[in-house]
Amino acid sequence: MFDADFVPQHDFLLRTVGFFDDEKVGIVQVPHSFYNHDPMQTNLGLENAMPDDQRFFFEAIMPGRDGWNAAFCCGSNSVTRRKLFEEIGGGLPEGSITEDMLLTLASLRNGYVTRYLNEPLAFGLAPESTAAFFVQRQRWAQGAIQILYLKEGPLGPKLRLRYRFLFLPSAWISQGLQIMFTLAAPIMFALFNLSPMVGVDLPEIAFYVLPMVIAILSGITLLAPTKYFPLAAQILSLFQTFRILPVALQTLVRPKGLIFKVTPKGANAGGGGWETTVLAASLLMIALSALAIGINLMPDYRIVSTDGLMPVVAFWLTVNMVMLFYVAMMCLEKPRVRGEERFPLKHKVTLIGQDGTMATSDQGDISISGLGLLVDDSSHFAVGDRVQAVIPEVGIVRGFIRRTGRIVGVGFDFHSEELRDRLIVSLFTNPIGINRQSASASQVTHALLRRLWEADLRVRQTAAPVEEVPVVEQKLEPATRVIAPTAIGMRPYLRPAAAFSGTVEEEIAAAREAIVLEQAPRRVGER
Repeated sequence: MFDADFVPQHDFLLRTVGFFDDEKVGIVQVPHSFYNHDPMQTNLGLENAMPDDQRFFFEAIMPGRDGWNAAFCCGSNSVTRRKLFEEIGGGLPEGSITEDMLLTLASLRNGYVTRYLNEPLAFGLAPESTAAFFVQRQRWAQGAIQILYLKEGPLGPKLRLRYRFLFLPSAWISQGLQIMFTLAAPIMFALFNLSPMVGVDLPEIAFYVLPMVIAILSGITLLAPTKYFPLAAQILSLFQTFRILPVALQTLVRPKGLIFKVTPKGANAGGGGWETTVLAASLLMIALSALAIGINLMPDYRIVSTDGLMPVVAFWLTVNMVMLFYVAMMCLEKPRVRGEERFPLKHKVTLIGQDGTMATSDQGDISISGLGLLVDDSSHFAVGDRVQAVIPEVGIVRGFIRRTGRIVGVGFDFHSEELRDRLIVSLFTNPIGINRQSASASQVTHALLRRLWEADLRVRQTAAPVEEVPVVEQKLEPATRVIAPTAIGMRPYLRPAAAFSGTVEEEIAAAREAIVLEQAPRRVGER
């Protein structure tokens, strides 16, 4: 089972179907891995500093749940035993908008378990904007709470006690309430002298409360040293709370009539502006926190009567203000200047101009829509020139120059859908290194703190516009997109063996010959 934006690796079935030799295994789930960066990474400029926010769940929580036979189906990237579907009515349960969770519970009730394989065997799109992010997370929260009211949910019959606890969706509400209490408690104390803890003064906080907080955060960090980042996790939780907690509480009261909203991807993902709801809430809380500190610094207007607690409350408010400032930074959507995700080049690519000039380099990046190639001399290329790119494992791809300089930007002009399919196979069915960083909690915290004074708020200029090349309307026959079986370890191709020559040198020669045979070349936009 795959979402439309996920692409499996060649060995996906080879690595997963073996688990079904155990008759008790009903579902095999692998992690959701992504070939793009999530909104927190992008908006804070931390793409190379930390992995996406779901690494902690898929690489720490899910393996732990697997040890209790309580891992669950996450929809995409899973394989389900056909017999399980037959036993539960022939298809997915439809009582909730999180049908994958219901499928897992139905599997447990029928004596099956979900086995989790912690290997990146399929890659897809993480939410590309804050708007898409909230559509996804609100759907998860609504569906998780909705199953509480179903007999097929964790409180229904024929389910072991430990599974009832492990599948309770309490975190969507408890974490949000805990975050709001963390924000509101010091403000209420500093402005109205309402102590959050009765009979507690500075020594009790120093000897009991503070060690408890440190122990909790340190324990989780030690259990997941390269997957849990305390400061980043708190900022993301705070960012989510303003939008998700109201939805979760509303669903708790009105669980019926929910509509499944697909996470928008690509051109539908939105973005490019401000997340005004979260921004307004965070700025309001920053203002109230600053007011609370300011009033209590003036002896004539001081509100807090307990002298020993004021330094603690001031520190608490300051920490909250710093995290809220990060939340406000996340609310500014970083503009997307590329239509498709790009990947670093793995092979040398040769660019051939319309006068036969060649430039070869393995430095740059490539996507479905274009190529950026770092070259020594780009003086022979001009914006709008027709070119051909010789790409190993793909073939000869036509295109036009979109940008010049040290990096030559090329927009692809596919003359066949089969050629585009070969490029897709080459880019997406090889191991992808994006979001595979192995960073420590201290490294991520240091990177976050640096963003306070090194944030780059400049909007880079995009390439000069050129006339769009018409898209190929006619589709090839479906048979042309069938990947023929190959021996294990060999790479499958979408073309016959004789479709183009076996060496890069011969392909370059063929491309140069094709340039000579074509009619007089024109620049894009010329008539």
